[in-house]
Amino acid sequence: MASLMEGEGLPAHGHDIGDTFTVGDVRVTLTPADHAWQNEFPGKYGRTFAPEDCCGFWLETPDGVLWAPGDSRLIRDHHLTMPTPDAMLFDFSDSSFHFTLAGAIEMANAYPHVPLLLHHWGSVDAPAYSPFNGNPADLMDTVVNPERIQVLAPGQPFALRRLS
Repeated sequence: MASLMEGEGLPAHGHDIGDTFTVGDVRVTLTPADHAWQNEFPGKYGRTFAPEDCCGFWLETPDGVLWAPGDSRLIRDHHLTMPTPDAMLFDFSDSSFHFTLAGAIEMANAYPHVPLLLHHWGSVDAPAYSPFNGNPADLMDTVVNPERIQVLAPGQPFALRRLS
């Protein structure tokens, strides 16, 4: 991202996967993600996307840890083995460019007490395109402790609290 911004004449500083930096009182660590879907369309995007071009964010705040794993395919040795966050931004779209619904359920059940803040659905007017049309009801009978599923309206607050 930094190189793209610099190419536009904007100041930027890049970070590698695993790097940590702070923004105010929030400590941010970049986590791996696999979302180089552009590579499945050779020549269309003008370059090959590398694994380090995608990331998630582990956000340590005074109120708890929020994990935003990013748009990603499921990386089992990473997404299923992280320490338990206090909440997770949760993409459950049934897309091969993302976790897939089965992968999202596997990930949710790896962290059975973590509140799941659903995102990446209902935000784009593309009724025939599955990445934007997940149905929260599809999770209710498949996710351990479904009461932790949070369907928030845009701008609706969520109070982050430590689980332990």
